[in-house]
Amino acid sequence: MQGGPDGLIQKSERVFPVGGQKLEGDYHDNIDSKYYFDWFRQLCVNINEEYNNKNAIIVIDNAPYHTTSDAPKSNAKKQELLNYLVKIDNDGKLTGFDKTQKYLRPQLWEMVLKYKKENPDHYLIDKLAKEYGHTVVR
Repeated sequence: MQGGPDGLIQKSERVFPVGGQKLEGDYHDNIDSKYYFDWFRQLCVNINEEYNNKNAIIVIDNAPYHTTSDAPKSNAKKQELLNYLVKIDNDGKLTGFDKTQKYLRPQLWEMVLKYKKENPDHYLIDKLAKEYGHTVVR
């Protein structure tokens, strides 16, 4: 539920009609990461409009569509891992990485895992919230 100090955030509610059929599971079956990302973007816009661009803290859980990441997956090739680490190192977000050193793939994967654990910046939802001046808390 999306709420502010004055109640619900206007224009942010979503209703999923059942249409006479019994749903298997719950509303999570009706949502994917793209749908959630689009809805979340609109929520950020609505918060900014309703509360004059004040920094909001948005609390979410770790549902799969909340945790879509731009980080490589565990089956990524060595070069993909290296490219990702170079990118985040160029952004100044990585410590202990020397792009002139030769690494084995398992070493690169461990660095990606360490970065993901210490930095929520890899979550697309967190990045989106930050663009609108908000903070996500899990």
